[in-house]
Amino acid sequence: MFADRRSRLLLVVFPLASWLLLLWLFWPRVPHDLPIAVLDADGSALSRQLTRAIDATPSIRVAYAVTDQGGGRDLVLRGQAYAVLAIPAGLEASVLRGDPDPVQLFYNTQLLTAGNLVARDARLAAGTLSVTLAAGRRALQGENTRLAVAAANPIGTELHPLFNPSMDYARFLGLTLVAALLHIFAVVAGADACGRELRERTAGAWFEASGRSAFVALAGKLAPYALWFAALGSAVLLTSMALLRIEMAGSVVLLLLGWCVFGIASLGLGAFLIGCTANLRMATSIASLIISPALAFSGLTFPAWSMPVMIKLWSALLPLTHYLTLHVQQVSMGAGAANAWLQMLPLLAFAVLPFVLLPRWQRLLSQPAYWGRA
Repeated sequence: MFADRRSRLLLVVFPLASWLLLLWLFWPRVPHDLPIAVLDADGSALSRQLTRAIDATPSIRVAYAVTDQGGGRDLVLRGQAYAVLAIPAGLEASVLRGDPDPVQLFYNTQLLTAGNLVARDARLAAGTLSVTLAAGRRALQGENTRLAVAAANPIGTELHPLFNPSMDYARFLGLTLVAALLHIFAVVAGADACGRELRERTAGAWFEASGRSAFVALAGKLAPYALWFAALGSAVLLTSMALLRIEMAGSVVLLLLGWCVFGIASLGLGAFLIGCTANLRMATSIASLIISPALAFSGLTFPAWSMPVMIKLWSALLPLTHYLTLHVQQVSMGAGAANAWLQMLPLLAFAVLPFVLLPRWQRLLSQPAYWGRA
């Protein structure tokens, strides 16, 4: 496994380097202090109070003061600000008259996470200040404080986030990206382990060492890799959760068992592609088309239920989809064992894929015509 530089890079250096990079990227866990620009055309005590309230929110930092909308637009286009808050002239006077003009927030929804966080916290700060002002005006008129607050906000809402209420992106995205990257390395390793035997014309010796059994050859070849990725993935996931202080909602045993099955399924997919093509370069190219965009089709970031039928089918045929469902259920939701087994069964199907081609493997390992291809 580790006999040459290529294998050491594929199995050790690149996976660990990718993991450390993601760990560094998601170390803050929650986005905060996202810069915005403020266009304060009113310049009143109320507009300054609104600006301070928005600046005090966790995700927003008022970094720029602009004098016109063009200046704010330039800051957004250059990527220096995520939004522009436009406070109209005469805001305080219109509020005192009871006929306020709207405060406008222009934000960039192409940057989905940052834009939505800025919009949410700005709306929350402005809404809180609005209710406070309305309740204060009623209280000054002699109304009971509790009734004044109720009248200023007659229909209240209570939101109860069930999972990941702090919007912890290390929990939601960081750990799943680590799993997705290790999946890529495992699939490529499975293809490389079997494909190099054909390319380097050592398939005959491999076949003889297995007692001329394709089943024994494949199982013996992939078993050490399965143990390696089981140990590597388990160590990486547990260390990541410890360093990022992520509490486990479900079962660690089920998560690690699911990861081990997922690792075998990834290796099986790589070996299956070699069995189909008998060509390492072609199998690696096909693997890149399948596994590189797998995260996008998994339903983690965009709901699978909203995808077209063919994409839903494609998503169900990807091993990453089933593992990430299990992963989220155990890390964030605390789902039961029955849910985990429902996701492991498709992964076991991927694990046996290369053995479906045993008659073809028997030919590949015994006939020199298949050896020496790129």
